[in-house]
Amino acid sequence: MTSASTAPTSHTAESRRANPNHRPALDGIRALAVVSVMLYHGTVGWMRGGFLGVDVFFVLSGYLITGLLLREWQRWGSIDLVGFYVRRARRLLPALVLVVMAVAAWAAFVAASDRLGAIRADGLSTLLYVANWRFIAAQQSYFDQFGDPSPFRHMWSLAIEEQYYLFFPLLLIGLLGLAARRRWVLPAGLATLAVASIVAMAMLYDPAGDPSRVYYGTDTRVHELMIGSLLSVVMVRLSQARRDAAAAWAPYAGVPAVVGVVAAFVLLTDQTDWLYRGGFAVVCLVTAGLVASVELAPRGPVAWLLSLPPVVWVGAVSYGLYLWHWPVYIACTPDRTGLDGTALLAFRIAMTAGLATASYYLVEQPIRSGSLSRLPARLGRMVAALALPVALVALLAGTVGATAPGLPPPVDLPVNAAPDGKHSLLIVGDSVGVSLETTFPGEDYPSWYRQGSAQLGCGLAVQYLAFDGKQGDPNETCDDEFENWRNTVARAKPQAVLLSMGAWEVFDHVVDGRILTATSREYADYLTGRLTEATKILTAGGAHLFIPDLACYGQPSAELQGVDIAGIRNDPDRIAAVNDVLYGFARAHPDQVTVIRVSDWLCPDGVYQDEIDGVRVRYDGVHYSSPKEGGDQGGATAWRQVLMPAIERDASKAPSGSAAMSEPSGSSVRVMLIGDSVPLGLTERFPADDHPNLALHVLSQLGCSGFAVPSVVDGSEQPFQETCLPWQDAIPSKVAEFAPDVAVAFVGIGEQFDKRIDGHVVKFGTAEHDTWLTEQLTARVDLLREAGADVVLPTVPCHDVADTGLSKNAKIINDDDRVRRNNEIIKQVAQSYAGERGPAVRVFDLYDALCADGYADEIDGVTLHEDGLHFSLDGARYVWRLLAQAVRDVHKGSAAG
Repeated sequence: MTSASTAPTSHTAESRRANPNHRPALDGIRALAVVSVMLYHGTVGWMRGGFLGVDVFFVLSGYLITGLLLREWQRWGSIDLVGFYVRRARRLLPALVLVVMAVAAWAAFVAASDRLGAIRADGLSTLLYVANWRFIAAQQSYFDQFGDPSPFRHMWSLAIEEQYYLFFPLLLIGLLGLAARRRWVLPAGLATLAVASIVAMAMLYDPAGDPSRVYYGTDTRVHELMIGSLLSVVMVRLSQARRDAAAAWAPYAGVPAVVGVVAAFVLLTDQTDWLYRGGFAVVCLVTAGLVASVELAPRGPVAWLLSLPPVVWVGAVSYGLYLWHWPVYIACTPDRTGLDGTALLAFRIAMTAGLATASYYLVEQPIRSGSLSRLPARLGRMVAALALPVALVALLAGTVGATAPGLPPPVDLPVNAAPDGKHSLLIVGDSVGVSLETTFPGEDYPSWYRQGSAQLGCGLAVQYLAFDGKQGDPNETCDDEFENWRNTVARAKPQAVLLSMGAWEVFDHVVDGRILTATSREYADYLTGRLTEATKILTAGGAHLFIPDLACYGQPSAELQGVDIAGIRNDPDRIAAVNDVLYGFARAHPDQVTVIRVSDWLCPDGVYQDEIDGVRVRYDGVHYSSPKEGGDQGGATAWRQVLMPAIERDASKAPSGSAAMSEPSGSSVRVMLIGDSVPLGLTERFPADDHPNLALHVLSQLGCSGFAVPSVVDGSEQPFQETCLPWQDAIPSKVAEFAPDVAVAFVGIGEQFDKRIDGHVVKFGTAEHDTWLTEQLTARVDLLREAGADVVLPTVPCHDVADTGLSKNAKIINDDDRVRRNNEIIKQVAQSYAGERGPAVRVFDLYDALCADGYADEIDGVTLHEDGLHFSLDGARYVWRLLAQAVRDVHKGSAAG
């Protein structure tokens, strides 16, 4: 048998190339697939399952590639791998390189600097055909079309196809070798792989979470390519007699097959549960039936329809349409084009078609057909060799201004003694400490005065790291950290100090010219010495020192001094070694030091968790999230669940002579805010110095709006956190625990959507929706009044959330008619309590105060919003001037009554 990896010397690679007659109906299937994807990404309401067009592509690719390779094997007894890879590169790379360069140019002029780093990483993974795994690692959701998605997000499917092109020929050669005398080996091997992939998807799928992991994964999607490959094996082995027999019924099978595929596009959604439990395979089997029908009956009605010239042309340029459409959709937003709805979609499709057509005729076809062979040979080789490097350079140049996303800057607060009656809590340490500084839920702990002096990149001061036995560059900014702590403690006079360390202590350090490995005895002694010195400084005024232990880290990647340090930081042995030192040190100094075991909460069984109780606690595997940086209140949750309970329990352990801890003095009004992320943001930005007589507590759960009921858009239920119902059920006990004098109950943006109630959709604007909201708000007011609280009901202000055109959520949120309709209900509920004895209910007309002349980003020189929905720091201060007065008025009025 001839070699399976190279062509026999008697035949050229060109002569070996399989060249079956062109089948236009297959181009028609491509057209059907790409149009469905483009309409889905255009948020066309009746194409909710258009994402399944990618699955059609997978089946078709598996079918065609396997057929080419099998015919080559049958004819020559081997497969020319080099020739195959070259043809694939010539087919796929030119257009891809062009798109990457275009996106890089766009990013250089348009993208925000804190997005450039992610765009660069996404582009590199696209060029390397590993984008799907990149998105899994970075936790980029495929189904989140609201926000700022990556312009390369659609490249996940190309990555899977290229991985298939790379490894499948090798698998096929192995199976064909085994199948020389056992013909069943080939289909059995492919079927086994397909079944394993289907099972993997079902097992990894979490119905309560985002399904993007199983959607992106090569392991969970390869069955779709295998189904196409299996179809090809059957078709190639089909005898002429059986082919003729099958051709008799194929035209009739094509009709239900094409109807089934289109029905899947129209009826299914990304939240259809059974799709992830074998449903994708069912869609692919129906697709395989469609492919078989048009192959066996090329003159049947379905094949004729799919072979119409316009349809075939769309299929011919489908690769370019797929490549270009998503970046075009990202770039052509309503704000930039002045269009929306159908006009915007038509503009995007026209732009996509123009770019894809130019790419096809000017770049792809000339390279595929060899028209560029008229170039001088040396120049032609140079063009081919430089394509990828040029794309790489363009990508790097276009993202050169990247700034690090996510990590909030240290809070620039004056460090001094706490106000009378408050306990001082000082936070020092590294960037994890910075993320804790910015997320401290002060409204929950009104007797504590939080101050911060954490420094990015510095843990236990000296940071002179080593990597793989080689000394790195010292971080000299940390050399004076102990002296800074000494001065800070003298000014702050804290009762408790939280020292955040560990993210840098897990690395090998250079000490006195020697490299000490983090797991060595010498390093443990060195670390103990640093802790001893730090403790003397931080407890000099009598404060008790709290040190969170090292939880497991799950950092996907991070570069320092040319080294990807994520793997070092995530090493459980290094983490355990540092924790052993911490635990031993705390045991030796029980009156001065408490180690808070956050690892027990963050890493149950020592395993890194993306989410804890529905909250993504650390947005990058290391630092705590906040609503602004990570979309969740991970830091605040860590304070509430683990840190503050330990601090309030053990702060009194400080030796005699330390500052006494006492309850804050003076009369204050206890105020509870209940609702969604808007009251959460107002509480986090509460200007306490302006309103010293208000003690705040917020009762909010992100993603749950004011009331824990799923929202619906165009009949499709939106993601609903499983923590919403427990949060709502806990409201009565939380109210009783805090015992507010005044409760501010917000109606949120979620109440502007259709709702799924008792199994059916209740549309906004109907009497049923109005009744539901009235009953929900009335029940909440009754609960608060029964707890003895006066109630303030703010009206909903106008919004102007950025509309990328990739989701209808923004239009619903910004719909002023919906806002005003809900505000009328709020006023009616408040009016229904007029004249009743007991706690008062008053309206705080926030809409009238901020939106009398329509939405405005600025009022009286104050920038109100940071994103068209949530209030900025200055905006929150402005709103609090109004809201605090409303709170005082209702409380005084009730007391006087």
